[in-house]
Amino acid sequence: MDLTDLLADPVLHLVLHTPTATQRLARPVSWCAPTELLDPSAYLTTNALVLTTGMGLNFQDLRTWDAYAERLARVPVSGIVFSTGDAHGAVPAGLVEAAGAHDVPVLELMADVPTLLLMRHVESALATERFRTAQRAWDLADSCARLAAEGVDVTVLLDHLEDAAGGPVALTDPAGAVLFASRGRQVGDGSTTTARRLPLPGDLAGQCSLVVPAAVGRDVAGPAAAIVAMHVAQSLGGTAAPGAAQPFVDALLAPGATARAVEEAVEAAGLHPARPAVALCLDLGETGAHAGTPAAPGTRRVRHFQLWRIRSVLEAEGLAVRQAEAGGVQVLVVQGASVARPARLDALFERLRGLAGEHRIGGAMTPVAAVPGDLRTSLPVALAEARAGGAMTRPGEQTLLELVARSAPIGARDLAADLLDRLRREDPSGVLLRTLEAVVGCGGQRGPAAAALGVHRNTLTGRLQRIRSITGWDLADGETLAALAVALRLVRV
Repeated sequence: MDLTDLLADPVLHLVLHTPTATQRLARPVSWCAPTELLDPSAYLTTNALVLTTGMGLNFQDLRTWDAYAERLARVPVSGIVFSTGDAHGAVPAGLVEAAGAHDVPVLELMADVPTLLLMRHVESALATERFRTAQRAWDLADSCARLAAEGVDVTVLLDHLEDAAGGPVALTDPAGAVLFASRGRQVGDGSTTTARRLPLPGDLAGQCSLVVPAAVGRDVAGPAAAIVAMHVAQSLGGTAAPGAAQPFVDALLAPGATARAVEEAVEAAGLHPARPAVALCLDLGETGAHAGTPAAPGTRRVRHFQLWRIRSVLEAEGLAVRQAEAGGVQVLVVQGASVARPARLDALFERLRGLAGEHRIGGAMTPVAAVPGDLRTSLPVALAEARAGGAMTRPGEQTLLELVARSAPIGARDLAADLLDRLRREDPSGVLLRTLEAVVGCGGQRGPAAAALGVHRNTLTGRLQRIRSITGWDLADGETLAALAVALRLVRV
């Protein structure tokens, strides 16, 4: 209910005395506040309708009227209803002037209309509105609960809310970025400044909000927001669970898996064995540096929100997405037209990395020429890149040595560092380590190594003898050279 409704009521016969704009008259009325105080502002709340007979307002000084109107405007009140009669035969001109200056509407209640009638009218209208609002809210919550019970996708739930709210609806993260949206708003559209933001309750409290049109009250959308929160929390609870691609990824990473077993896993995952594919690996902060610190349920859900969001972007591109898990890293195996276009794939990869937001999510996409052959060698690289922070790798961009180094466990890197530390301790200048790198890089050939270092061959021989005396390594032995090549590559990864 607003002032326009009161002015239109034929029983009340209210008369507007101030030149108030129609938009200002549309401000809602929260309650009727009868008062004869000169300063009732301490007892008023927003959009209260002040009702007075002016019994305590017997003055002519315009400055006093101005102070009175200013105090009510600061509350702010919906308006002033001045009941004329014994105290004042007409609405004081000073009040009309001062209230008009502060954009506070002044309405006259004629002497033959009891103030009690206005108060009962306002209370009855507000009670009816509250009942209708509650009924609408619970009807909406009930329909949302029925959809959630059917296991629909969250976007279907948001589409239903859009139909009921008469405008776009979205789920946003704490920064305001749109995670999921109804059909009227695209993911990534941050235009939510004119909308009403309702923080989701429960496990998602403080993690995301439901954004609805500003015209929809919190009382209407609140119960539905609780249903959305429960549905999203339940959905996210299973987001990280192994999916359709799990047997496929397990077969790719299994040392003894046969080609036939991998092909069967490809078919079971619904992937085409001869079409290009991509492995997108996402470290959701539950491995690596975070491995020893289990995340709280709410934090895990927020991380899975990012995974869910990334999946929605991929599926919006028309790509087939299959999900799995490998060592705590989420793996999305993707097939579609964009995979075959490197430029499009690069742009998509950068967009996905941007969706990580403030959360620690590293990613690596590894395009492959065919499934499963190249993917079997490049997937370990993708997993390593995800844990390291994310980078784009492609088939042929890494040598066998790089593949071994990137997919090596952390313990192997520590062992390599300890191995080379022997030279660092004995030769802080680093000359012997650079000599070792040159000889290994030249395949043990001393002539090219001496040339690469810019030293005489005899100088190189003397350094190699010193390296052997410190470490016992025979750099003429092929197996030793290969082991050192891996060690040197590991300390650079």
